[in-house]
Order: sequence, then C-alpha cells, then structure tokens
Amino acid sequence: MSDQSRRARKKDETRTRIVSVAMELFEQQGFNSTTMEQIADMADVAKGTLYNYFPVKEAIISAFMRLSATKAIPDIELLLNNVPDTRSRLTIMFSKIAEWQIPHRELLEHYLSYRFSNLLESFRNPEQRSGFDRNVAMVIERGQQDHEIRNDLPLALMVGYLQSGYLTVIMQWLAHDDVDLEKGLLQMVDLFLSGAATAKGGGGHNGQK
Repeated sequence: MSDQSRRARKKDETRTRIVSVAMELFEQQGFNSTTMEQIADMADVAKGTLYNYFPVKEAIISAFMRLSATKAIPDIELLLNNVPDTRSRLTIMFSKIAEWQIPHRELLEHYLSYRFSNLLESFRNPEQRSGFDRNVAMVIERGQQDHEIRNDLPLALMVGYLQSGYLTVIMQWLAHDDVDLEKGLLQMVDLFLSGAATAKGGGGHNGQK
C-alpha cells in the first residue's frame, strides 16, 4: 500500500471516528449541549484537527447522513430482490426512514437548516448530497424497468420529484407537532405513484387520458 493510500485510509478512519463519537454525544446529552471541544476530546483528536474535518457540528450530522445512505445500499438491493413491486419498496423505505427520524427530530432540524443554507451547491455538486437520491434512484429505475413507473422523463427528474415531496412532509412534521410523519410519507408515496387527478378529472396514473 502506498503512502498516499495509507494517509487516505487514516483520514477516513479519523473522520468516521469523529462522526461516531459525535453522534453518541448528541444521543446522550443533546445537540446543543455538546461542544466541539467535547467531541475532539472524546475522539482523541486535536481541536484544530476536528475543525479541519468539520467546521461546525451540523457538518458532522451531514457526514453521518452520507455514511448512513452508503450503508443502506445493501438494504436497497435486498428490497429490489425480495420485494415484488415499487409501491411496496418505497413504503418500506420511507417507513424505515420515519423510524429513525421520529426519535431524532432535533438532529434532523439542525441537519436540514445546514443543508438548506447551501442547497443550490448540492444540486451542482453530487459530493455535497447525502446519497439518499442515489438510493431512491435505484428503486425508481427498477420501477421503470418493470414498467411500473413512467420512463418518458429523466430518472434524475423523477428522483427530484419524489425528494421534493419527501422534504415537504418532513418540513410539515418539523413545523407542526400534530403531523404524523410516517402517515405523511406514505401519503406522499401514494401521490407520487398514483397522481393527484381524480377519475372525474380524466387523469390516469401516468397522466394519460
């Protein structure tokens, strides 16, 4: 292994350790009560080193989201292989997402505030994204291949439509205590797959008349 490869591996290991320690502290004492100094101390890195990796605490949550999305790829592959249709796959995916998000509302709010502060850059630079779009794309692309989802629109656009609906539900949930997150996400899936038009309006599931 070259020196460059060793340095890259060491940096990845340090980054992963920082994220793991920080998330544990967030769980134990809350986001606002956790300081960068505590994270540096628990992760056994210099404070300056920590800031080189993550300028703010919110950036650590963002890194955690990217790591989580990557770790979820085998689960998405299992969905594609073992679950028979797109609706069931998306239902399972978003139910699992809600299962994590409900007890981590505070972290999600800080994460989204951080991401929205530089939202346009994430559209321009895929490295700024969490990777959730990639996982969603896997499910939608399979649905297109199975002729369950229309394929006359670019895959990236279809992913964007679903993500926009997802974010709308999340923001409603964060803003209002009486919103049922899982129910809202499943309604969003139904709207995405079935459309908003009624039978009287003449709209089919693919916008056909």
